[in-house]
Amino acid sequence: MDDEEIRKDATLALAGAEYVRDRLLSLLSAGPKNILSTYYAIKCRVKSEDSLVEKVKRKHKGDKSEYRASDATDIVGLRILTIYSEDLLLAALDYLNFVDFCQKSGIGFCPSGKRSNAVSEIIVYKSQADWAVYEKIKIYLESLKRSSVDDEDLRLEFKAATKDLPYSSIHIVTKFFSLHANKKKIVPVETQIRTVFEDAWNEIDHPMRYKGESTVGLRKRIADFKKDLDRCGERADQLKEEYDEELRRASPASEKPAPRMAMFQHFSVAPHSLLSTSRHAKEAFARVEHRYFEPLNARQINALLGSLGRFEEHYGRQPGVDPCLEYHVAMLRGLIHEKRARLLRSQGDLTKYRNEIVACLTYYQSLETNDVFKDDAFFLLRQSVCFDLDGGLDQALTRIRLAAARVPSDQRIVWNGLWAALISGHRGYLAWMKARQLANEFETSPKTTRSEGRRELMDEAVMAAVDSFVKIPESEQGRLERARACSNLVSYCWEMTARLDVPLEQVRELIGPGGPEFGAMAKHMEGGFDEFDAYRLDSICKAYDLAGDRGKASAFAQKLSVALAQRSANALPLDHRDELMYTVRKVAGGAGDRAI
Repeated sequence: MDDEEIRKDATLALAGAEYVRDRLLSLLSAGPKNILSTYYAIKCRVKSEDSLVEKVKRKHKGDKSEYRASDATDIVGLRILTIYSEDLLLAALDYLNFVDFCQKSGIGFCPSGKRSNAVSEIIVYKSQADWAVYEKIKIYLESLKRSSVDDEDLRLEFKAATKDLPYSSIHIVTKFFSLHANKKKIVPVETQIRTVFEDAWNEIDHPMRYKGESTVGLRKRIADFKKDLDRCGERADQLKEEYDEELRRASPASEKPAPRMAMFQHFSVAPHSLLSTSRHAKEAFARVEHRYFEPLNARQINALLGSLGRFEEHYGRQPGVDPCLEYHVAMLRGLIHEKRARLLRSQGDLTKYRNEIVACLTYYQSLETNDVFKDDAFFLLRQSVCFDLDGGLDQALTRIRLAAARVPSDQRIVWNGLWAALISGHRGYLAWMKARQLANEFETSPKTTRSEGRRELMDEAVMAAVDSFVKIPESEQGRLERARACSNLVSYCWEMTARLDVPLEQVRELIGPGGPEFGAMAKHMEGGFDEFDAYRLDSICKAYDLAGDRGKASAFAQKLSVALAQRSANALPLDHRDELMYTVRKVAGGAGDRAI
């Protein structure tokens, strides 16, 4: 190829790259985790045309005479920088979760299906100085590939550095969609994950090695400089460990910050899914119960439990076990069993479902005497969820109230707004359920007593729902959770006015001056809803009714009536259908019974 053909080819390869860069940066702050604010620094660039042309010519001078600009995997370059080496694997996992998020049909930024459809390859470059850290990353990624159907086709490559080139980094090449000539076009993005010390060395080495001439002696001195920077990185890691240890000693057991990669300090090899127990266990598995995340299947659950058993067998023989690590391993086991129970219930196997819930409760109760677990807010939340699944509403409500009381002093919860929001949201739901139970119990009790008890519980439900709403963080996951919080809050408020005859002004006082407005919540829920989603239509109808917009409330009541007439609505539980029809009658002005 002559120079003109190379440049023309480069121009075509770069088409749409700036769009990918801009959308990538936008979505990085809106995915399952805000990657832009989580890690020390993010860099993103589009390769210049001159640089791409130069790269092609350099390849032609070597042994790749057929290399073209379209073969380049770094048209867009993304760099995620951490300060500490323990964060490298976490950053890689966060990025892979982000790719999963981009594959969803609503986003459509990556080829859908298996993760390997979007991720072309993962290359781990290991220098001698960083060997221990990168070896553990290699072990995790290999086990991930072996044990996950979605990752079995991932192309993994591990390259050892040479003396002359002590380069260390994680490279993930991903395909993202852009538009060119009104057609979808794949633009490759090379994501490099490394520490700031590794990045500083690369910034010095790269221009001298690839963009200029350097002598053998200078290259050796640059390689020696990498050793100096590696020692700086090791010292930074040591200082972080010393700081965490001092913090753990100074804090009560229930307030100890969870070590992010504590297992790196205890084991040379850890099975699949356990390298991430410290910070990722709660994040990954707390998300499982959210309706908008894909559920784990039976095979995945069994694989996780098998890995956990092997880990605990090895882990139990280790001296000086970190109690924080013990906490996360125990919580992980409980969460997996809880997820298996939910799966069994969805399959209609109620006997095994019941056995799994009893086993989970027994396991949680055995941990109550452990000082690390005692009064821990997240642990109390999980117990409450299990009691609720088992039908123990009173025990569930007691546990969630204890959890809510612990939130202000539990640093693990304070650091993560979503966990705090989950606790408040679950408390509101259980208070609402208890109010409904009171409506059907104690038929011999005076109606006034029942109403007073229900009113107190509904007050609690509304205030907890408002607390949950304001604590939800700004992220894509947060926005989806906020929609559910809107729906719950609207339902509680509407029930107070429609069934308990509480004046709307008193309900607004409960929400407070800084709380959400009903009209705004209605518009928030209205965006992108399915016209046959009866539950969403019910919430929007109630929100407009509370906002005083009778026209829109009636319009959505009519849509709800149409949705309930569809054949698909027959799958709804009978009591749910009755409740939804009550909304239609009430909003349309029919004579609805004010008692449940």
